[in-house]
Order: sequence, then C-alpha cells, then structure tokens
Amino acid sequence: MFLIAALLGGLAWFMGIPLVLTWWLGGITTLFVTAIACLSGLVALSVLYRSEPADLLR
Repeated sequence: MFLIAALLGGLAWFMGIPLVLTWWLGGITTLFVTAIACLSGLVALSVLYRSEPADLLR
C-alpha cells in the first residue's frame, strides 16, 4: 500500500500538482488503512465461524 501511495505522490509531483504528504504521514495513513481492512476481514470471518455449516450450503 505504501508503494502505491509513493507512486501516486510521484505522479502528482511529475504533473506539478502540489501535494503535502511527508513519508511519516504516508506511513501512518498506510498503517491505519491496513488496520481497518484487517479488522473488517476479521469481523466478516467471525460471522462465518458462528454460523451453522448447513446454513452455508444453501
């Protein structure tokens, strides 16, 4: 994710678009988004673990 953010920042710099995104702010944002995605995945899996196997076959 950080690589994608760095590439988009480089593209903005190349096109002359002013972008204030320091490396530490980009890192914090990347970690925050990754944590949200992991938490969302765990919540979705918890619903599957609590369901009955026969309900999943319908």
